[in-house]
Amino acid sequence: MVFKYKDSVFPKRVAQVAKHLEDTHVADTTPENHEAIYHYTGDIAEPLNYRLRNNEPFGMWKHEHDAIINHIDAQKPLSAPLHTFSATGDFDPTGGTKGGTYHNKSFISSSINPVFAKTFHSSFDNKQPHIIHFKLPIGYNRGAYIDKHSKWQGEEHEFLLKPDQKWKHKGTISTVTGHVHTFEPVE
Repeated sequence: MVFKYKDSVFPKRVAQVAKHLEDTHVADTTPENHEAIYHYTGDIAEPLNYRLRNNEPFGMWKHEHDAIINHIDAQKPLSAPLHTFSATGDFDPTGGTKGGTYHNKSFISSSINPVFAKTFHSSFDNKQPHIIHFKLPIGYNRGAYIDKHSKWQGEEHEFLLKPDQKWKHKGTISTVTGHVHTFEPVE
C-alpha cells in the first residue's frame, strides 16, 4: 500500500492544532509585520538568515527582521505543548552526540505538519534528510504560528522560531529514509 497524505490522519490533526493555535496563541499584528512575514516566507528568508548565521549587517532587510521579531514578541505564550518539525539536508544538527546543544543563529522555519518538514530544505538530493522535531513546552514564547501571514497560507502551517536560540538534543531515531532528531529549548 502506498502512503497518501490525503488518506492519512495528518490533515485532520493539523487542522485541529492550527485551530487551537489561532484561538490561544495568535495575537493581532500590524500591516507592517504582516507584510514582513509575507516577504520572509516568499523570498527573503535565505538572505536574511545568511546574514544572521554569519553575523553580517542586515542591510536592506533590517526593517523586515525587526518587524518579524516584533510580531513574534507580540504573540501569546503556548497554552499547550506543541510539536513542530523542520529539516536540513546538509548537516547533522546534533554534532553526532546525544545530549548536545544545538545553537541556531537564524530564524528556523518549522511546521506543525510533519509531512511538510522536508519542504523547509531543498538540498536533499540523494542524502538521508535530518528531520528536526522541536518539542515546545507550555509557556514557550520564542516563536509564532504565522500561517495567516505566510505566502504559503494553508499549505506549510509554519511556526517560525526566533533566532539565537539554543536547543538540547534529546534523542535520534534513524531509519532507511533519514534521521529524526528531537530537540527541546534550553531555558
